[in-house]
Amino acid sequence: MPQADCVLVVDHDVPWVPSQSVPAPEAKIIQVDNDPLKRDMPLWGFPVDLSIQADSCLAVDALAEEIRSRLTSSDFLRIAERRRKVTAEHQAQATRRKDRVLELSASTPIAPEWAAQCLSEIIGEDTLIVGEAVTNGPVLWNYLPLDTPGSYYQSLGSGLGWGLGAALGAKLASPSKTVICIVGDGSWVFGNPIVAYWAAEQNGCPFLTVIFNNQQYYATAEAILSAAPNGSAKKTGNYPACDLPKSPMYSRVSEALGLWSRTVEDPAELPGVLREALLQVRSGRSAVVDICVSAPRPDRDES
Repeated sequence: MPQADCVLVVDHDVPWVPSQSVPAPEAKIIQVDNDPLKRDMPLWGFPVDLSIQADSCLAVDALAEEIRSRLTSSDFLRIAERRRKVTAEHQAQATRRKDRVLELSASTPIAPEWAAQCLSEIIGEDTLIVGEAVTNGPVLWNYLPLDTPGSYYQSLGSGLGWGLGAALGAKLASPSKTVICIVGDGSWVFGNPIVAYWAAEQNGCPFLTVIFNNQQYYATAEAILSAAPNGSAKKTGNYPACDLPKSPMYSRVSEALGLWSRTVEDPAELPGVLREALLQVRSGRSAVVDICVSAPRPDRDES
C-alpha cells in the first residue's frame, strides 16, 4: 500500500486498516461505489480524491476498455517491465515462504503454516474453500492455492460462527464441489456444530471441517493487549475469558454426531489424516480434523 501512487477502492467499506498500513500522502485515492457516501455508517473517514457513484460491474469493464484505448507503445513497455519486477518479487516471497514452512514442518504444537501447506496438497480444481480461521486467515492466503475465481469465501463481518453454515450452504449450492471449511476453534464453537452437521446429514451435504485449534480466543487476547499494552493481562499472563477447551473435545463431539473425526498433534501425521478425511467426505460422510496449532500469547516471545 505505501508504494502505490494510485489506489482504486471498489465497493469496499474498509479499504485499509490505518494502524497497519496506509497509502502514501501523495497517492491518489479513487472510489467506485454504489453508495460512496456510506449512508448507513455513522462514520466513514477514509480520504478520497475522486468519488464515483456507479455499479462496479459496469464501471470496471468501462474503465478497463478506456485504459486499453489510451495505452501507447511506451506504456506497454513500462507495464512489461513492471510485470517482470513484480513477478520476481512474488517468486522471492514464495521461496521465503517455502523455506519457512520447511523449518516449521516438525514443530509442536503444529505450526499454522505447516497445517496450511498440508491443506494445499489436498486442494484440487473441484475444491471450494470456506474460511473463518480469523487470526490465521493471512496464513491461508499465503499458503493455499487461491488462483481460481469463486473457490474461496470468507465473511468480512465482525462476528464469529459464519463458517459452518456457509459451508453447508456452499455444498447445497454446488453439490459437485468438495467443500472444505477451515475455522478457528472459537469459530467452530460459535457455528453451532450440532445443528450444522445435523442439517448436513439430513440434506446429504457432506463437507470437511478443518479446525485450527490454538485453544484460545487469540484475536481477543490480541485486542486486550492492544487496548492495554501495559495492563494486568500482560503483567500476569492472565487473559480473562480467552481460554477454550483442550483437545480432543471437538473431535469427540463430532464423533458423537456420526462424523469421521481425528485430533492431530503430531505434524508428521497431518498429511495422511487430511487425505483420509477427504476420502471420507467424497464417499458421503462429513469429517472433522482438529489440528492442535501453535499460538502463544501475543505478548510472549514466539522464538
